[in-house]
Amino acid sequence: EQPYSKLGPPDVDIGPHRQVALEAAHQMIVLLKNDKNLLPLSMGKVKSIAVIGPQANTTQTLLSNYHGTNTLVDSHSILMGVDRLVGDSVEVNYVAGLDRPASEDTSHFDAAADAAKSSDVAIVCIGLSQTE
Repeated sequence: EQPYSKLGPPDVDIGPHRQVALEAAHQMIVLLKNDKNLLPLSMGKVKSIAVIGPQANTTQTLLSNYHGTNTLVDSHSILMGVDRLVGDSVEVNYVAGLDRPASEDTSHFDAAADAAKSSDVAIVCIGLSQTE
């Protein structure tokens, strides 16, 4: 018998558990390069942000398949978070670039490159989905 099989969202999707998950997420962020001390961003200087990639506006995919019910996830993609953070003060240019992560269709690459070139900052959201 699995003692945890009877637990539901009211048992696990609670404040203290969300706090632990947030702390784990903060510890897992990896900064590969910070040329010219770009980060942290000075939001007063940023006028446009390109959010690029097939994972930019996904919610479930980025959770992988090791998760239970999460009542917040459907309203928290990377794109949604950026939009909420900057509001109307910064132009957000979203281009998926690919219709799915493992697609070989490169017809939207030029639009993604143009969005990156014309924006002050580019956030690239890539990775595999559970189906590929």
